[in-house]
Parts: sequence; structure tokens; C-alpha cells
Amino acid sequence: MRAFERPEQERKKLISREKEASLPFWLVRFSFVMGIIGVVLFFLAFFYQNVLNRMGMPYREAQAAAILIVFIAWLIFTLACRTLGISTRALTYPKLMSILRNEVETPPDEFKASRKQIAAAFGSLNDDWLLFPDIFADDPTQALPMVLLGPGGIFAIRVNYQDPRSKDFHDPAIALLAGTQALEKRLGVSVRPILAFPRHTKHYQPVHPEVKVFTFPDALTYITSREATLDAAQRRQLSLLLAELANLPRTALLPHPESSIPVA
Repeated sequence: MRAFERPEQERKKLISREKEASLPFWLVRFSFVMGIIGVVLFFLAFFYQNVLNRMGMPYREAQAAAILIVFIAWLIFTLACRTLGISTRALTYPKLMSILRNEVETPPDEFKASRKQIAAAFGSLNDDWLLFPDIFADDPTQALPMVLLGPGGIFAIRVNYQDPRSKDFHDPAIALLAGTQALEKRLGVSVRPILAFPRHTKHYQPVHPEVKVFTFPDALTYITSREATLDAAQRRQLSLLLAELANLPRTALLPHPESSIPVA
């Protein structure tokens, strides 16, 4: 099987190279290191409080000094970012790392890990089978994490990691089915949705009979047991459409594309 991923795009700069070489940006990085030192000193003061007490320095005072260092570091960081026009609102760890690297923050691909799992679980499929990433035919909110194309047909696959018994559980079959129906209209052929579970499905109560619910091994058995419905010419035409919907480069479907992940 050949599993495709879009090539990594070059990260955009958050500020210009001139600003990156300026004193305020140097202070941004310096204040980060300063803050780390303050945090380390805070915990060292706790673990070595007996040593500090013997030296005549109460460890609480040492921790207060460490907190002051962190506060000054945060103040320098905030003022330097404001000077550079960098927003620090809703600051998260990924956003902080993006600022330090001078890159525009890009959201992580939440489905990339599940595609790697499916590629590994379906590794016994031959090269007639192609796995495409992140396909949506109409509404981006109904994006399909992966679509498998092969002689046995087209399968829209989504992996569920949530516990169906949880109060916060949102059935992924709803979005999977909606995305599958939109893709069917776009391609003009049948697309079978599969909701895959890494371990077991005993706590999941299927609501939509159109969505097949399997563990990884059972999903592979289901796919390989189907009769061939698409010949080479049909698969070639459909693969071009799917590659376009996945925003893959035109060279992706060459015999040995750099953008595909070889699966043993």
C-alpha cells in the first residue's frame, strides 16, 4: 500500500528578518531563558531548603526571589513582543515556541498519527491500494481524515480514540457519514465509511447502519474480502480526483513519489 502525506510547507516568518535581528527580539529569547532559570531556581530552593537554611537564607526568600525573576522575565517578554507587534494573548506552549522560532503558528495535524496507524495496520495490502490524507468534497468541517482507494472500492476511514462511555463523547460517525456522502456525490461512485477502533468496539453503540464499525484487523479483513469492483483505468481516474481533493502535488502519483510513505 502507498500512503500519502502532503509535503511540509515552508513556515512563514512571524516578523521580518530586520526585526528578528533587532534588540527587542533578542530580549524575547533572553527573557524566555531568564524565566526558565527562575523556575529552576524555585524548585531547587525547595529541594535544597536545608542547605539554604544552614547558609542563613530561608528557602522561602529564595523562592520569592525566583518568582521575582520569572515576573521580570515575563514583563520583558511582554514589552518586547509588544514593541515587535507580536500578540501574546491566549499564549499557549505551541504559540510560545512559534514566537521563539519566529514562525507563524500552524495548528497540528490531529489525524496524521491515525493515518500512520492505519498505514501500519494495513501494511499487507499491495501497491494497488492508495491511502489519501484529509479529503473534503464540499464543507471543510466534514473533512475525511483518510480515504483508501483500491480494487475493492473506496473507503472513508476515521479512527476513534474516545471512550464511548464518556459524557464528552461526540460520535465521529456523524461527520464521517456526512463527509462520505459529499465525496460520493463528487466522485459519482460508492464510498464506504469505516469507523475504526484501535482495540475493541464493545462499548460503542452504532447509530448509523451505513457506517461500518471495526477494529483495525477486522477492518482489514472487511476490505480485503470484498470483490474487485474497480479496474486499473477507473482507479487511475479516481486517484487523480482524490489527489486533487487532498491537495497533493501533481508528482504524488508517480511510481515512487517522495510524498508517499512506503509501507512494508
